[in-house]
Amino acid sequence: MKFNKKVLVGAVAATLALSVFALAGCSSSSSSSASASGSASAANDDKVITVGATVPHYDILTDAVAPLLEKEGYTLKVTEFTDYVLPNTNVEQGELDANYFQHINYLDSFNQENGTHLVSVGYVHYEPFGIYAGKSSSLTDVKDGAVVAVPDDTTNEARALLLLQQEGLITLEDGAGLTATVKDIADNPKNLQIKEVEAANVPHVLADCDFGVINGNYAISAGIDIKSALAVESSEGLVAGQYGNVLVVKDGNQDSPKIQALYKALTSPEVKQYMEDTYKGAVVPLFYALSSSNFPLPFPLTSEDNRKTHNNSCKHVKDAGRRSDILDLRIRLIDYMIEINDISKVYSTREGEFAALDHVSLTIEDGDIFGIIGESGAGKSTLVRCINMLEKPSSGNIVIDGKDVTEYSGKALREFRSSVGMIFQHFSLFQQSTVLKNVMFPLEIRGEKDQKRALELLERVGIADKAKSYPSELSGGQQQRVAIARALVNQPKIMLCDEATSALDSRTTIQILDLLRDINRELGVTMVMITHSLDVAKRACNRIAVIDHGKIAEVGPTMDVFDNPQSTATKLLISHYNGTVEDKEVL
Repeated sequence: MKFNKKVLVGAVAATLALSVFALAGCSSSSSSSASASGSASAANDDKVITVGATVPHYDILTDAVAPLLEKEGYTLKVTEFTDYVLPNTNVEQGELDANYFQHINYLDSFNQENGTHLVSVGYVHYEPFGIYAGKSSSLTDVKDGAVVAVPDDTTNEARALLLLQQEGLITLEDGAGLTATVKDIADNPKNLQIKEVEAANVPHVLADCDFGVINGNYAISAGIDIKSALAVESSEGLVAGQYGNVLVVKDGNQDSPKIQALYKALTSPEVKQYMEDTYKGAVVPLFYALSSSNFPLPFPLTSEDNRKTHNNSCKHVKDAGRRSDILDLRIRLIDYMIEINDISKVYSTREGEFAALDHVSLTIEDGDIFGIIGESGAGKSTLVRCINMLEKPSSGNIVIDGKDVTEYSGKALREFRSSVGMIFQHFSLFQQSTVLKNVMFPLEIRGEKDQKRALELLERVGIADKAKSYPSELSGGQQQRVAIARALVNQPKIMLCDEATSALDSRTTIQILDLLRDINRELGVTMVMITHSLDVAKRACNRIAVIDHGKIAEVGPTMDVFDNPQSTATKLLISHYNGTVEDKEVL
């Protein structure tokens, strides 16, 4: 696999970042390098910082960050990539100190599928989508049948469609969200013709279309001024949070002096000014937006990092719903697949330390379907990231199948992560690979080529006939079936489902939940479902925990919790669900 390589020597300190979830594919280009001083083993030199980056990240590092680091006595080497796999594998293998090219969703997916140990140091910037004029020049008088070019990969196409919806040109099906495709267009009053094009080529077909919806980084590469955009995404919303670029290092290196120096430089006022002066809105610094209390935080990591700790104690009703001493004895004697023992997760923020999880304890029975519910920012995603050890708890421990996984490192940790199946909200499929190749990918990473197992799983999830198809040819529900098959291919004992149905319509959600229950019953896989939907919890989960401001508010059999809620947090969730949020009895 080829990649474009440019090496620059300079000083670097900061936090890296990446955008565009189209990352799944790899591109190739020729490589070149500039002269550089320093040893060949630069990644091991305390005064040399080696970073992999894409455009515009490469320019930000070399032009703005390097001079700041040089003043601090550091030498920066930046390698430019057009490949989205090698920057991560190079950091994992110690060939690079850090990379700056990706967002948190891609990072989570890459870790889960490859057993890598990469972590985000922090957010850096965001590149907004824009609608640009081609043959037509106004969105206020769009002609009937106008041709609109959009990226053809799942995530970028969804962002394009959401922007068109934002401008009132189309209406998407409820729940389509960040996985929307043209099949999810519910209303198209102007009869727009959506032309799906590879993201990098949208600027080049603009002259042949009425409008084009273009990624920020590709607008920059094509020399398009974002000020010419007819409409742009807001930098203060869900998409910005989901696709803000982060600085990434191997777990354990985030607190090293040179990485902290890099992050400090990357999030400095000088770099902010460089971004604003150079890119004029095409690159938006997120490290300033995220420090503002007005910035909505519905996304992983920062959604909890930036919330104030809830100081009021919540009643922890452990194993609620017991009916007798006999049932109490049964609960003590059963085998638990997951035991979460008094864990906390504390992050350091500009405002001080913040406890995303605060002394959480849970037990999940072998073979159970257990739900974790709560409002956005309650701590659900942080908890699931601790269960699969993508985040290490600050205190406490987690025992999986009788083994304390918080003690794992190196090979043992990699093997554990590969034994946990993960289903994501946005499917995380490789768009340039067939369905069969997507399912086989975790096996290939381990050096296995069990095509028979992959085909059997596709048969089990009901899409054996789609083995040679590509993700872009599938509906949202079919893509999630591929993701389920991929999660099962390593024969996991545990499956973690992080909002696995929130991007699907209600009918497809029911089908996917029924499929998961069938798999749980037939294969005995323990399932943990993270959801904000009470309907999902009721249909799928045997037991649930309600999490609120990082604390467990209530635990028990699902229907007991809903029929007889004990905590204020649960009562509020149910009142929101029933449309009686102002009912004073709830408060």
